[in-house]
Amino acid sequence: MDNGVYWPVANGSRIFLTVYVDDPFITAIAENIKMVVSELAHKFKPQALGSVNLLLGMEITYIPGQAMWISQRGYIEKILKRFQMDQCRAVATPQALG
Repeated sequence: MDNGVYWPVANGSRIFLTVYVDDPFITAIAENIKMVVSELAHKFKPQALGSVNLLLGMEITYIPGQAMWISQRGYIEKILKRFQMDQCRAVATPQALG
């Protein structure tokens, strides 16, 4: 785990907390998020900015309580365009067996 990520366990569930510049990013069950924000409020004036959809160029998609996906689609498209491969299409390629 990255040294810039604080990841304690509270109420039997993992909390992930990191800060980018001056924006904290917390992911945990709702109960633990409220607890962390409450603790931070003793030292700072936290401002709830809502759910994160884009973080450091990564697209974040989630279904609360079920799943979370992190995609670097934007980065991949940028690299494909840089090397003039953004119009490439998949084709069947024979493969040697064995």
